[in-house]
Amino acid sequence: MSEPKMPRPPMTDPLYVLHPGVVISRTDGDRHYIGQSQLISLYRVPPSARVAVDNGRPGRRWPDDAIHCRPLYDGDYPVFRALEATDD
Repeated sequence: MSEPKMPRPPMTDPLYVLHPGVVISRTDGDRHYIGQSQLISLYRVPPSARVAVDNGRPGRRWPDDAIHCRPLYDGDYPVFRALEATDD
């Protein structure tokens, strides 16, 4: 007789989906390619975060709670931080 399987706990860490690409800068009007590592830096993605890269394949579905990181024209990148427990 086998033991009943325990249900998997839901993943609490969000998935960061990187969308590298070209953006035209608002400040200088030049075209800039923003790659994976630049997106991670600009959005300040935590080093321990789950990360996937969108390769542009049509029909790809991402989890509803995924955080999508794309190059932004205005350069105003929001900061997404996982909540960290603190010792009080």
